[in-house]
Amino acid sequence: LRTDLVISFSHPGLIVKENESLTLDCSANSYPSVSSFTWMKMIDGMMESTISTGTPFIVDSASVSDSGKYRCTATNKIGTGKSVQVEVKACITSLFLFSFLGYNFSFPLCIVISPHKYTNLSFYHRCKTVGEVYMDK
Repeated sequence: LRTDLVISFSHPGLIVKENESLTLDCSANSYPSVSSFTWMKMIDGMMESTISTGTPFIVDSASVSDSGKYRCTATNKIGTGKSVQVEVKACITSLFLFSFLGYNFSFPLCIVISPHKYTNLSFYHRCKTVGEVYMDK
């Protein structure tokens, strides 16, 4: 299959906030024209698994488990072509609150974590820990 496959993404930087919609679109310039699109996702960093057919690929409410590497394949009567992989990161949004030197601080965070891993976040000011957050899977 002689084609250029292009994936477009609905969010800049390939980062989507938790509970927002995620849209990946795949387009191909080929002759003969493409008869089908398939979406693949890397599983455990090694194996690709088919997750959807057709284009675009839409997740109505993204979660951390939607983070990962995606690619589309396009098929016509001559053969199949694959796009390059794109990495999507879903982030958890929350308001981080902490006290330091008698003052209370709060600010919004968009935390990108890897699915299936434990995460420990530490916040520092002048080399001293001012806050920690521990998240399990």
